[in-house]
Amino acid sequence: MARRVYSLAEKEAAVRAVLVDGGSSRDVAAALGMPVGTLRTWVRRADIDRRGQQWRELVGPHFAFLLTRGFAVTEVNAEDWWDIRVRYESPAAGVMVVLSFEFGRVEVFLMRARPARDSGKWFLDDLVALREPGGPTAPAGLDTPAVTKALGYWADALRRLGSDFVAGDLTVLAELDRIQQARIARHAARSD
Repeated sequence: MARRVYSLAEKEAAVRAVLVDGGSSRDVAAALGMPVGTLRTWVRRADIDRRGQQWRELVGPHFAFLLTRGFAVTEVNAEDWWDIRVRYESPAAGVMVVLSFEFGRVEVFLMRARPARDSGKWFLDDLVALREPGGPTAPAGLDTPAVTKALGYWADALRRLGSDFVAGDLTVLAELDRIQQARIARHAARSD
């Protein structure tokens, strides 16, 4: 039996019937004469795309300065249950802004641009601690006001303390790597 090919309009109408109109996947699929698994796949994909777009729109105003410094948005990913992320890249550097459900906070990672020999990423937290010891810390929490404050904090920290990194000078990554390796060693020693 040949697989049915659905038009984009059919897919959008079916997904809308679930996500907007509140129908169950099972009932909508039965009414349209389609496999429920197919509809659930479309609904999941639409939900992932919606969540990713919402995160991009929330992050964008805070990190728009990167777009004026040679960066572009290269990834929006909401496929994992534990986080949603937006990645900015320039020819030399990458910045990933993450809403971490696992850790209940906004995290920002500094990276080399892809493709890089290593796939390391370093916490912006460590750059802040290195260059502004004892300074303020980012707010934690997943409610919209806390997330908005955290995005503002991290964008400001990157502008003020990471301007060399944003300009493509990745020298600081060596120091951040030492900090990260020391943290890993401390955690390993505690688990022994």
